[in-house]
Amino acid sequence: MKSRIISGLVLLCVIVCTVIVYRLIFDELSTLFYVNVTVACVAETILLINIPILSNRQLLTFKNAASSIVLDIFAIVLFLWTSIYSLFVEEKSDYRILYIGLLVTIIIFIFLFGSVEMGGSFMQKEEKRQQQVSQEKRMFSNFLTIYYMEVCNILITVNAGVADEIKRILEMVLDKISTIPSEKLERNESVTTSIYEELNEIKALVENLRKEDTQETNTQIIHKLESFNNYVTTIKSTL
Repeated sequence: MKSRIISGLVLLCVIVCTVIVYRLIFDELSTLFYVNVTVACVAETILLINIPILSNRQLLTFKNAASSIVLDIFAIVLFLWTSIYSLFVEEKSDYRILYIGLLVTIIIFIFLFGSVEMGGSFMQKEEKRQQQVSQEKRMFSNFLTIYYMEVCNILITVNAGVADEIKRILEMVLDKISTIPSEKLERNESVTTSIYEELNEIKALVENLRKEDTQETNTQIIHKLESFNNYVTTIKSTL
């Protein structure tokens, strides 16, 4: 609140000083005087308002920075056009060109500002989407790592030969799953759901193997893993 009051006072002082300077420059309060004072005050306001944005890291996004730069250039061009052309204005009929120049400048920079705003908004949305995809990728990767460790812990009490074979195939399948792009999984929720279901079924079979270590259960798990491996391979090639 205090900083806003100070900024407001600074802006007010700058505007007052500007009016005084132009009053000393112009002999009479003509239309040209009011045009120059108005343009100068608008330009100063834009430049002073943009200072906090360009100096604040939290506010300094690509969109805000680009928009601020466009506005700063607009303010400078507007001021220079009015000031320089005012030196050559001799009659009131010459004001028409001055006004045309101001309007053309405003139209061009409105178009540029709109383009920057739309482009910046698109880039912000894309950046957020990429961050979300990256976060989901990390979460999915962490899930696969934890899943593999849990299965390995279950297999500690199982016959070493059987456990090694299950680990080998499971590791191969999980590596394939981890290489599936997150964007593809995100667009196909049913596939993601089926992968989780298959993994849970395999984990349940492994837990049964610990309780009942038989050749039949072993064969069932290996068959399930190989079937799941083929399913993952198909997903990678068709999604």
